[in-house]
Amino acid sequence: MTALLGTRQLPADGVADYCDALSQAMKRQGESFNLVQVPWQEMGKVRSLLWLWQKSQPWKNQWVIAQYTASAWSKRALPVFFLFVLLLLRLRGVRLAVMFHEVQGYPGEKLTYKIRRNVQLAVIQAAIRLADRAIVNVSRDRVPWLPTDRDNLEFIPVGSNIPPQPHRFQPGEGKTVAVFGLTSYEITPDEINAIAYALQQASQKLPNLRLVTLGRGSKDAEPYLQQALQNTSVELVTLGLLSPEEIAATLAISDVLLYVRGEISTRRTTAIAAIACGLPIVGYSGVETGSPIPDTGVVLVPEGDKPQLADALIRVLTDDALRLELHQRNLQAYEEHFSYDAIAKRFLQVLTP
Repeated sequence: MTALLGTRQLPADGVADYCDALSQAMKRQGESFNLVQVPWQEMGKVRSLLWLWQKSQPWKNQWVIAQYTASAWSKRALPVFFLFVLLLLRLRGVRLAVMFHEVQGYPGEKLTYKIRRNVQLAVIQAAIRLADRAIVNVSRDRVPWLPTDRDNLEFIPVGSNIPPQPHRFQPGEGKTVAVFGLTSYEITPDEINAIAYALQQASQKLPNLRLVTLGRGSKDAEPYLQQALQNTSVELVTLGLLSPEEIAATLAISDVLLYVRGEISTRRTTAIAAIACGLPIVGYSGVETGSPIPDTGVVLVPEGDKPQLADALIRVLTDDALRLELHQRNLQAYEEHFSYDAIAKRFLQVLTP
C-alpha cells in the first residue's frame, strides 16, 4: 500500500505528519504503508509525471492512496494537475483511492476566492469519479454538494498529529483558555471578534483568566487580540508555532479549548488534538458537525452566536463536574474513533475488496 503526496507544506505539513502516523499504525496491523512524494515543484509538472510513470511501474493492482489538499498540488491552490496524476495512476492499473483532507473550497467572498473555490470543488468531484475509493474526513451526509449517486464514497475521520498527553484536570481558580490555530484576520475577522467577546464576558465572572494562543496564525492575531482585550483583566500569551510535543504540553495544562475556526468537525485536526489530550472544547456547530463529534467532550453552540459561545465558555470554566465529564468523554472518543490504530483499522475495512 502506498500513500502518494504532493509538495510538502512549510513550515508544517499536517498531511505528511498524518501519513507518517498512519504508516506506523498500519505496521502495527501487519500492513506495509509506504510514502511517496511527487516532486512536481522541484522538477516541474511534466517531468514529475514522467518520473511518476516510472516510479509507479510495480504498483499495478496495489492500493495507492493519493492525498488531496489544493495547495499540495498547485502553488495557487488551483489543483487541476492532481487530475493528471490520477489519470496516470489509472493507466498504470493501480487500485486507486483518494483521501480528501479538504472537502470544502477556499473561503472568502472576493472574486478570486470564488474562482479558486469553484475550481477546487470541480477537481474534487472529478477525482471522486476517477477513484475506486473516495475517502472523505467528514460524514458524507454533512457535505450536501457531494454526489449522491456514488457508492465509492467512504468516511474516515482524521487523527491528531499531536502526541496525546493526558489533560491535567485542575479544579479551582486561575483558568486557562487555549486557542489553537487562527485564520488570517483579513479573511475572517469574525474569529478574533468571537474570541475577544467570549473572553471579555468570561473575565467578568472569573478572576485570573488567561488566554493562550498557539499554532498557525496566532502571532498574526496577537495585535488584534491585544487591542480587543486591553480593557479586561485577561492575560494574553501568544506562543506561535510549536513542536508537537510543546503543543501537547500546552493543551494538557489548559482548562478548555475555544474553537471558532468555523464549525467543529471530524476533519479539524486542531480540535482532534484537544480530544486526544482529553481537553474539553467549546465551539461552533455547523453543517459539518456530524457523528461522532456530538458524543465527544464538546459543548456546541450555533456558528456565529457570540452570546451563546460566551455562556458556554463560562459554564465549562465554572463547573468542575461538567469539565471532568467532558474530559472523560474526549478520552473515550479518541480511543474509539480518532486514534491512529482505530483509523488504520477503518482504512483496512474500506480497502478490502
